[in-house]
Amino acid sequence: MPHKLIGQILIEKGLISEDIIQKALDEQKHSKERLGSILLRLGSITEDDMLNALSLQLGIPRIYLIDFPKIPPVIEPHLSLKFLKQYMIVPVDKKDNMVIAAMADPLDFFAIDAIQISTGLMVEPRICSEKDIISAID
Repeated sequence: MPHKLIGQILIEKGLISEDIIQKALDEQKHSKERLGSILLRLGSITEDDMLNALSLQLGIPRIYLIDFPKIPPVIEPHLSLKFLKQYMIVPVDKKDNMVIAAMADPLDFFAIDAIQISTGLMVEPRICSEKDIISAID
């Protein structure tokens, strides 16, 4: 089954109107920004609205700072703080040969591949706000 478009999800959830989506789509033709970024910049939706819609669209669960463990899982070799900040990623759990990672962009396949190559672990992403990731890293 094909994914619903993000605009369709936001409309169905009653978060925005079709007129607002159309205006954002018109702007997207000129700016090449992601639709969600345009809607956020225009103040049409909140970051929380966008992340919840993305979670529904992609079928990737959402995670919040409150869900992060007080002691992060041990991942060997250790992922550098620079890498975590650059790619907005926080490992939140490790099970067998898999690491569950909170990610601001769960479709950042470069970051996912880098973790998999450096650790030998598969990555199961979770959608998370940048604010929560920054709070966890700091």
